[in-house]
Amino acid sequence: MTDIRALIKVPLIIAAIIIIARIILEQVGAPPWLNQVFGVTWLYLIIPFYFAVKIATSGAAKPFVTLLKTLAVFVLVSRILIALTYMIAFAFSWSAPRFLIENGGVVGEGVTPVEGYLLIPFQNLVLTTLSITAIGMILGGIVIAVMRKRTPAASAT
Repeated sequence: MTDIRALIKVPLIIAAIIIIARIILEQVGAPPWLNQVFGVTWLYLIIPFYFAVKIATSGAAKPFVTLLKTLAVFVLVSRILIALTYMIAFAFSWSAPRFLIENGGVVGEGVTPVEGYLLIPFQNLVLTTLSITAIGMILGGIVIAVMRKRTPAASAT
């Protein structure tokens, strides 16, 4: 059985570093293109491949279930970290474009504390966790299917 905690540890550390780097860049006024480079979204496109290869080569009995669990935990924890940044952005009225209400953020005129601290971050957390996990399952699932097809011994077990 594949240990999910061991598998997501390094990617979560990378995600946390990227989140912190982006906050720092936004606060010092870095150009928008640079801020976009430091987005966790890029990880959501790369990590499913990493997880899929690790799971496929581990000989997990149910690789697709393992992939689903691994992706869901990784995405949920990383999205919780991002939700926390939105809560902090509301508290300190950060002006980075992604935090502005017109861009789906929490900073702007008319945003109540309940919305800024709970509703908007929670809504973003749920929607993105579900959608990113689904996309990751498609990407990672293709990798697992291809790898299983290439190794007949893996598909026989």
